[in-house]
Amino acid sequence: MSKTALITGIAGQDGAYLAKLLLEKGYRVQGADKDSSPAYLWRLRYLEILDKVSVDLLDVTDTASVYDSVGRNRPDEVYHLAALTAPGLSEMRPINYAEVNGTAVINLLEAVRCINPHIKIFMASTVKLLEKNACFMDTESCRFEPDDPYAIAKLYGYAISNIYRQGYGMYVANGIMSNHESCLRPLDFVTRKISNEAARISLGLSGKLELGKVEVVHDWGYAPEFVNAMWLMLQQEKPHDYILATNEYHTVREFVEKAFAVVGLDWKAYTRADLSPSAENGNRYDSSEIQSALGWKPAVKFDEIVKIMVEEDVRRWKMHLEGKSFPWDINSI
Repeated sequence: MSKTALITGIAGQDGAYLAKLLLEKGYRVQGADKDSSPAYLWRLRYLEILDKVSVDLLDVTDTASVYDSVGRNRPDEVYHLAALTAPGLSEMRPINYAEVNGTAVINLLEAVRCINPHIKIFMASTVKLLEKNACFMDTESCRFEPDDPYAIAKLYGYAISNIYRQGYGMYVANGIMSNHESCLRPLDFVTRKISNEAARISLGLSGKLELGKVEVVHDWGYAPEFVNAMWLMLQQEKPHDYILATNEYHTVREFVEKAFAVVGLDWKAYTRADLSPSAENGNRYDSSEIQSALGWKPAVKFDEIVKIMVEEDVRRWKMHLEGKSFPWDINSI
């Protein structure tokens, strides 16, 4: 008999790719998100799986809503991806971020504990809750140093999930993830902003890319590979937290250079940015623990990620200019 998976935040980049992966593995996939409108679910249509999943409306801060979703769907596995994902906005909306990314996690943990404590849970966490400029070989040696309301809320979710794992024996695994990109990334992330604007400039639809500091270093992975790690983490006998990262580091400037090279342009002629040295050296974390334990290893490298994103944004804008209709976030703006 096939397994049932419940994915909160299924309309997002990770949720959509994870749904596709699980369907390919024979799962029954149930989604839950804050909106079920066609425009909001464009990623599921883009991956041609919208008709293969069902999507419930879910408010993760509402206890009854979470209990209802878990109770009706009776999943074998829950992938909790629903969250507010813009760290920069968290300083303007700290209470909102604390509720959605932090205390709302208890709603899910309690629902699973009361309905079926044998359900396996993946929790999406972030390297932003860890100390900066450090490289950790395993999660046991991690040192926490969140520096904004987003990361603090995520740390609460991480800590409370570990309490439920230890106190109730529940299967809860945290994926402490670095940035991971794809052509399904929202436009308010810098990588997609770059790929989209490089595409527009190459087609004569724009003349300038505006950026802030570009000497900031990041570890950028490929989203479809990260969701595979999520699945692997729930297939083990015992739950364990893992850092998910590529162990390779690049600046925003390098991303811009590569993006404009894809369309045959000199980035300097079309970009206005702050080129001063950055005080932030970026998060440097080591994913060798999951590579050794589960055999997960990122294969899609930085140059290829940039190429995939830029070429897809070029393709989309060309189809738009030809008057074609297709699933696309630009149509929702």
